[in-house]
Amino acid sequence: MVIVASDGRAKGRKCPNDAASRKSRGGAHRITIIATSNQVTANRRNAQASTGPRTAAGKARSRSNAQRHGLAARAPASADDHGELDRIVAALCGEHCDPVLRAQALIIADAQLMVGRVRMARRNRGDDVARDAETIAATARLDRYERRALSRRRRAIARYDAIVALAQVSGA
Repeated sequence: MVIVASDGRAKGRKCPNDAASRKSRGGAHRITIIATSNQVTANRRNAQASTGPRTAAGKARSRSNAQRHGLAARAPASADDHGELDRIVAALCGEHCDPVLRAQALIIADAQLMVGRVRMARRNRGDDVARDAETIAATARLDRYERRALSRRRRAIARYDAIVALAQVSGA
């Protein structure tokens, strides 16, 4: 590895982790690290070997790497949730309502379903008195999702009420 200073002169240092070889924000003392052709060739050769899963089973397993619980998702999780979503919207504004009012009712219903999913996830963690610290921390993290869903629902209800009040004032 060759280290080049900002003025274009090569430094004799070979250690990239040295404090002097790190980039500074000022620019005047900036030192750039340039990989040698052997390193570039080795990197390309290694990249050919690490292309990710190749089998269908490996691809299916890696597809869910980032998914832990689905509580951060904005869309309903299943077809059952779609039916429940429609039921809540129908109870709030009926079948023939203003599209803006229906959009707010959808947000309220989605937030309500999220609250239910978080509470179900908390119940599924169990009620053991002797929980380890990791389980307690994981359960506490669920609070973040519940608070977000509750505040989303509260804001949507306030907007819904404002739209209804505005419609009553303009209709009267």
